Amino acid sequence: MRVIAIMMFAVAGLVAGCSSAGPKSAIKNGAIAPAFEDTTIDKEYLWVRGFGAAGEKYTDASQRKIMSREAAIASAQLRATDYLKGALINSRT
Repeated sequence: MRVIAIMMFAVAGLVAGCSSAGPKSAIKNGAIAPAFEDTTIDKEYLWVRGFGAAGEKYTDASQRKIMSREAAIASAQLRATDYLKGALINSRT
């Protein structure tokens, strides 16, 4: 239950935008900054940032905004889960 609450708060922080309590803005001069923190921990909360872009098949502006937002939320949830539970990576070369 605590994990779900932390993830929901992280998503709420993402949706609410940048504030003084959370991570610093990743936007610099209207573009994504070359370096920024995507995961920050303060005394009580885990802050994660997700980025997302709509697919090319979405041509309407409102559809693109909605799909970009959904992709960003999914990205933030993935980052929070990876941080809290870890990520298992299998690789072969």
